[in-house]
Amino acid sequence: MNLTKKRWLILIVSCIANLCFGSIYTWSIFASSMAEHLSAIKGTLLTTADLAIVYTIANSVGPITMISGGWFNDKFGSKSIIFISGIMWGLGMFISGFANSVTFLIISYGLIGGLGLGMGYGALINTCQKFFPDKRGLIGGITTAVYGLGSVILPPIIIVLVNKFDVSTTFKIVGIVFTVIIVGSSFFMEKCPDNFVPDGWTPPNIKSNNNTTNKNWKEMLSSPIFYIMLILLTCGAFSGMMIISQASAVARNMVGMSAIAASSVISVL
Repeated sequence: MNLTKKRWLILIVSCIANLCFGSIYTWSIFASSMAEHLSAIKGTLLTTADLAIVYTIANSVGPITMISGGWFNDKFGSKSIIFISGIMWGLGMFISGFANSVTFLIISYGLIGGLGLGMGYGALINTCQKFFPDKRGLIGGITTAVYGLGSVILPPIIIVLVNKFDVSTTFKIVGIVFTVIIVGSSFFMEKCPDNFVPDGWTPPNIKSNNNTTNKNWKEMLSSPIFYIMLILLTCGAFSGMMIISQASAVARNMVGMSAIAASSVISVL
């Protein structure tokens, strides 16, 4: 199979893996049950607000490997990077099932899982866009959308598992399943050759424009426009993440929704 055809297979398995990584948006569902679980262990009342630091750290450390992962992806290839990230994200979820404190969750879910998530997410989008120079915007949109789609598909499944077993067992089950899916997906990945051009596509001639200047990353950081864009993105991201991390608890404890109905709130958001 030539790369022009194989790139579609790579896109499909990348979307499947990204769906698993997108499960981070279901944290509030885990948090509600885990708060009750840890409260029973500790003998003191813990709320989802007490566990918010876990979600915060996972999202904070993710960009470390997301940014550096591009370099590692170029050097070692996406197969190795996705393999490692799948083990880290799945392992982080699995050992979270043994958590007996917030600190334990910070290490398992926040640090191990968060670093693996950032590495995998960055490598998947990086690889897919390189294989589709003729459809970069579309492919970037698809892979990112599937990441968000995880919060639509997974909440009802997680609620069913929590109700049938318990939150600790659910963490373990989900961790094993995600490890198998992401690691399995890694074997279909391939490093995109430099300057890859799909069959039948001719790169467009870009006319020079005196008003347009390409910048490297250092020049980008020296531009005031970059910081304006960064502030805008930060404001949007902070408000969204803050709500998503507490959505299930708000729906259940303040509005009085059932666990299943609360999972629907996560999906809609």
